[in-house]
Amino acid sequence: MRDAVSVKHALREVKITRRLQHENIIRVYDLLGPSGHPLPRDLTHVSAIYIVQECMKTDLARLLEQGPLPAEHATLLFYQLLRGLKFIHSANVLHRDLKPANIFINTEQMLLKIGDFGLARIVDPHYSHKVRVTAAGQVSLRHVQLHSQGGIARI
Repeated sequence: MRDAVSVKHALREVKITRRLQHENIIRVYDLLGPSGHPLPRDLTHVSAIYIVQECMKTDLARLLEQGPLPAEHATLLFYQLLRGLKFIHSANVLHRDLKPANIFINTEQMLLKIGDFGLARIVDPHYSHKVRVTAAGQVSLRHVQLHSQGGIARI
């Protein structure tokens, strides 16, 4: 990721994915900067971001390239997809890029996990996720969570 838009998407993906703890959502373990070093507080000069996440065997797109799924496998995977989507939507998150390539599967356990939240948006009226990218490609991340009672803001 070498451009500001990619950095913005990666930061949004990590932020949203960490908010979603569910067995049908991919887990993000860490976020690293260039050469695997911890990310600095000032993101204006970050040339690369690496997302360390749960390892899955394949995705639904690759699995479907091999031919149709047996009915019992399709039913199980569809059920897990619906469980994950219900959880995502109950957390006021819209994925906005759900497609077979973003649905990861561990074929040994027939375990499905939804991933790639780079285009996702939080639609909670009490939550604001702001990332500002300057014309020079600099990125600043600002997190503000408003509480409906008392007007308290955390920055």
